[in-house]
Amino acid sequence: MVNKTSKRVISNAAFEFIGKFQEGIAFYEKNGKYGFIHESGKLITEAKYNEVGQFHEGFARVSSKNKFGFINIKGENLTSEIYDNCGDFKEGMACVKHGKKWGYLDIKGNLIIDFIYDDAGNFHEGLANVKVSGL
Repeated sequence: MVNKTSKRVISNAAFEFIGKFQEGIAFYEKNGKYGFIHESGKLITEAKYNEVGQFHEGFARVSSKNKFGFINIKGENLTSEIYDNCGDFKEGMACVKHGKKWGYLDIKGNLIIDFIYDDAGNFHEGLANVKVSGL
């Protein structure tokens, strides 16, 4: 990869795949695992995840086993990989699934809306679609 001045920043040969940069960070694939790289070429994390998402509001969802968690732009854990599924951070909140129910985390990793929904979506303009059985 090169920057706008044609300076080589990242050698594509070192990776099997490099995703789209978002918030200055992209995921990459190496030996069948995923990690994150900064647009400067500095590795944020080693390739250790089975599944990753793009960065949104400074956080990305990651999974190295069958559970999900979040990391920040430094590669530090916001949460452990304890969730069955999760969405992306939007408007300071992310939906997370524990068991069969969904709730919401804030950007500090605190559960601020309990696991009461059968389905949940990302926030947009202050609202999120949710589903509750029987309603």
